[in-house]
Amino acid sequence: MQRSAQFSGRGRVSYAASISWVTGVDMSSFDKVVAILRDTLQLGARASNLRPDSPLLGGVPEFDSMAVVTVVTMIEDHLGVSVDDDELSADVFTTVGSLADFVDRKLAS
Repeated sequence: MQRSAQFSGRGRVSYAASISWVTGVDMSSFDKVVAILRDTLQLGARASNLRPDSPLLGGVPEFDSMAVVTVVTMIEDHLGVSVDDDELSADVFTTVGSLADFVDRKLAS
């Protein structure tokens, strides 16, 4: 799936350089997901409050449909996985932990 990270509004173009360190770093999938969410959603210090059971859909105001596309693109680009449209559902984005579990499954495959 081809996605473009060229979004306008909310400064979503500036995230790529700030999370480039995620690739190849020995971090848990949860920590990588939090780093991606922090930078793509511009959460700043609020990201330190994210836990595996923290809700994403409906729980983080910045996590809208455009953010979903951006987060998936960053997961693909920085973690070296490919995500097909049919793999994505609301269940993947229910919580930070469900997204990290999805990333774990993608990295294992």
